[in-house]
Amino acid sequence: MAWEYLDTKEFDERYKVVAKQLPEGLSVLDLNCGQPRFKNYYKFKEYIANDVFQPIDIKGIKFIKDKDENID
Repeated sequence: MAWEYLDTKEFDERYKVVAKQLPEGLSVLDLNCGQPRFKNYYKFKEYIANDVFQPIDIKGIKFIKDKDENID
């Protein structure tokens, strides 16, 4: 899959860095999320993610199975 590189420990480190830079409680729109792992490192108000493939773990988020251009 094209998103497999996002599902790695190296990208987890990036998610941690980004999460530390953001104030808690924002809404997140994760386009082309692959596996939406950013949700594991950030305390969000609302997390909306999309992809053309269903992720394994979508617990606690709103997932839309669709292409980016169809998300508004």
